[in-house]
Amino acid sequence: MSVVQEVVQTAAAQTVVTTAETAVALTNVVGSPLSGGQGVRIAVSLQMTVGTAGTGLTVRVRQGNGLTGTIVGNPQAIVVAAGIVSQTVAYVDYAPPVNGQYTVTVAVGAATGNSTVSQITAEVAYEAQND
Repeated sequence: MSVVQEVVQTAAAQTVVTTAETAVALTNVVGSPLSGGQGVRIAVSLQMTVGTAGTGLTVRVRQGNGLTGTIVGNPQAIVVAAGIVSQTVAYVDYAPPVNGQYTVTVAVGAATGNSTVSQITAEVAYEAQND
């Protein structure tokens, strides 16, 4: 049974500087241990305004706090144009970090102007252990 462990929501605008990968959300997972072989599911929905000349959007989930953690899943850039974009991605982490944290990052390809994340929701769920 999948159990939602945490939902992080923010409506505060966050700036993504041109093409730099930028952390836009940090989650914390606390609770029951995972059952054998089950993973943690991280689903992210965001709305943002892509900066001038932006051509691609990559949303990543990284283990831990910051930009250096292991990337979860296989993020792919989607083709975008400057303007308002909504994107939803979901990944499963079969080897979750001990500290239970995940960082959601965003990068915009070829942008010459800053982008702005206006809203983001990150939902973390784990497979409940059956007793």
